[in-house]
Amino acid sequence: MDDYDSFFVMTNMWITCNQSVGICGEDKFVHDAPCVNDSNCVIGVVLHNGNGPQTGTCNLQTKTCNVFAWCPVEVESEQSNQYPKINAENFTALIKTTVSYPNSLSKYKKSNIYGDVPLSNCTYDKDKSPGCPIFTLGQIVSMISPPQNFTE
Repeated sequence: MDDYDSFFVMTNMWITCNQSVGICGEDKFVHDAPCVNDSNCVIGVVLHNGNGPQTGTCNLQTKTCNVFAWCPVEVESEQSNQYPKINAENFTALIKTTVSYPNSLSKYKKSNIYGDVPLSNCTYDKDKSPGCPIFTLGQIVSMISPPQNFTE
């Protein structure tokens, strides 16, 4: 995965208590995880969105292939409705940039944030605060070319 020119924001976290590394049944909602017998499970295969490599055995209790993973595996469909939807569009991010000129005699650096800029009371606005480095995630998404809708 290429992480260059990327921006990551964590808006949610799932915690699965009492997990340990071991062998357990795969999440029943992972495509191709359900099984009837061992012949449905291939040793070493990791399914798309799966939790680990298959062991080659069918877990008759969960009716899914056993995997070597953090057990019990997280079941996303059961957790997705546990947390309220958040309005991440209004989250803010401070974008700090620094450009270095290492080959110049003075090792010159240029930044978009200066010591006397009052950051606590600004949010970027192209007309009122064009120098403010604090953006809402909604603003960032709307500046993507072609323009994107945050909720989609």
